[in-house]
Order: sequence, then structure tokens, then C-alpha cells
Amino acid sequence: MVKIRACRKSDQEGIMNVCYKCGYMGEDVSDHFRDEKLFGYLFCLYYPRYEPEHCFVAEDNGKIVGYILGTPDTRRQERLFMAKMGWRILLRTFLITSWRYFPDLKVILHFLRLPRSTAPHDEILEKYPAHLHIDILESYQRRGIGTKLMQCFEDHMRRLKVKGIHLGTSEGNYKAIPFYKKMGFQIIHTERYGMWPDAPEKRGLIFAKSLI
Repeated sequence: MVKIRACRKSDQEGIMNVCYKCGYMGEDVSDHFRDEKLFGYLFCLYYPRYEPEHCFVAEDNGKIVGYILGTPDTRRQERLFMAKMGWRILLRTFLITSWRYFPDLKVILHFLRLPRSTAPHDEILEKYPAHLHIDILESYQRRGIGTKLMQCFEDHMRRLKVKGIHLGTSEGNYKAIPFYKKMGFQIIHTERYGMWPDAPEKRGLIFAKSLI
């Protein structure tokens, strides 16, 4: 039976596994990025390590099958991410990824070369200072788990007096977009480009929701 509970630092491996299986526009990322640990450093491991109190997981018989990760203060999180994870990302890239997972370097270079986001960053954070990431293993989707995770996170943010939440996704994440809209999120910005080098036409999207 799946239960929703508060995140623990010990959940890192399970969270990373779910992230890796959902990281390519909602699909398994293994055909597009081979270094699971580096992918975790980039996209999920900060949260259970440094802000687990703001995160929740879905667990089935001791296995993490989904999560919602986030922060009430994106500006603070961005500063901490660079301080806490930046050096780990650099060391992993140069000491491990560069020789063991060499094709990943092309993807990393693509990320670095992406044009600067055209999103009005300060304006978004003024209205929607919190952000979130949510993923659920495919075999556990359409069971109401995502709704329960989102409700837990939103209730937690309301208790902290946070006035709004935003999240990023892609036009190619076909299953997630209807879910976000069902949960009351609206698209507030569309990027001019896509994140992945093999899908540049799938533009980035920013969704947001007011909590007041």
C-alpha cells in the first residue's frame, strides 16, 4: 500500500532512482544521459540533503515510488544550491563523467550553451517565491498519488505563509501538463527553446499557482 510521508535524508537513493526514470520529459532518461549520480546532483539530491523538511515522498513497502521536492524560498535555494552542489557537480563531471560517461559531456555542453531564459525571474519570484519538482514512477501513475503529494506540499507552503508556487516543465511532458492544469496551475511563461539537444522544439514552460 502506498503511503505519503515526510522526506528523510535517507531517501536520497530512492529519490534519485525515481528522478532518473522520469527525467526526460516524464520518461526514462537513461538513453539520453547515462550518469545517474550526476543527474541526481543536477536535479534532485539538493532537496533531501538540505531541505528535507519541505519535501514529501510516496512509499510502497519501503520503496520510494514518487516524490515532491521543493522550497518556500527559491532565491535562498538558488544560492545554497551553488554553494552546496556546485563543487560536487564539477568534481563528478571532470573526475567521473568525463571518462566513464563521455557522451554525457555533449549534453552538459548543450545545457551550458542554452540561451539565457527570457522568463521575468524577479517578477515570478515576487509572486510565486516557492517552487517544486514532482515525479512518480510510471507504474504508479493515475492512482491519485500525485494529487496527494501536491496537496501535502501546498498545505505545507500555506502553513509557512507562502503566497505562490511555480514549477518548470516541457511541452514534451504530455502527461504532466494536464495534471498541473487540473491542480490549478497556469502557464505564465513559454521559453523560446527546449532543454534537450534531441528535442529543441519542445519548449520549456513555467507554471504557477497562487496560494492566497
